[in-house]
Amino acid sequence: MATKSAVGTYVIRAVDSLGCELQLSETYTITPLPERFSILSSALEYCGGEAGVVLGISGTQAGVNYWLQHRADEHDDWERVSASSVIYGTGVEVSGEGEMAEVFSGKYKAGTYRIVTEGCHEQVMDGEITIQEIPQVTDIEVSYRGKSCVDSVVSVVLTKTEPNV
Repeated sequence: MATKSAVGTYVIRAVDSLGCELQLSETYTITPLPERFSILSSALEYCGGEAGVVLGISGTQAGVNYWLQHRADEHDDWERVSASSVIYGTGVEVSGEGEMAEVFSGKYKAGTYRIVTEGCHEQVMDGEITIQEIPQVTDIEVSYRGKSCVDSVVSVVLTKTEPNV
């Protein structure tokens, strides 16, 4: 049996010990590796209480499916985000910086994300993006002195604050 590694479609032939040949009706196709594209994000952080950020890919190749994978930290295994986190390749490419050819449905929370292709050649696309959640401000106390009338002076005092606020 001969081996082939070049991209293309091959006809399968059977040859017996007497040299008689039979071309089988089956063919064998070797497909190329998918083109490489990059993961993109609308932001690298979001405020606590918000839905998260939008993730996308810089381009797609027709016939290739792109799945979003996530891990909470570097010690975790990569996992598919959800069944709806797939982009079906259309061949769309973008050239502008910061533009996304395709976006994954939904918003994504803190963690690290990457894109892999599905099918004959499961391949990790270029880059990873780490999203961080900024804790929501929750512990501030305010007092004020003065009248709350139009054109009056009011003194507002923060009596208890959180760091970086």
